[in-house]
Amino acid sequence: MQCCSLLLRHEIKHLKASAETGGSKQWLKPAEFSKLCGLTTRTLAIYANEGRLSGRAVRRVKRGSSFTNEFHRTIALDELQNHKTILHR
Repeated sequence: MQCCSLLLRHEIKHLKASAETGGSKQWLKPAEFSKLCGLTTRTLAIYANEGRLSGRAVRRVKRGSSFTNEFHRTIALDELQNHKTILHR
């Protein structure tokens, strides 16, 4: 379990480095961010709804009569790197 956690943190650190250099768009839609970090959109929604990602990393956007989340490219990756977020799936 600890080995997987270290590997996942290393991958997230690599993704963060590439995210900082690629693209000018800071706020990503769930599908875009899920491709970047390798998690499903459902997992990201659960993390956002349970408060595993802070208000700095996730913002709610009104879409018609419902809401959707947008994820900050670098802040959300930083928070995913936190071992508490990863281990409490």
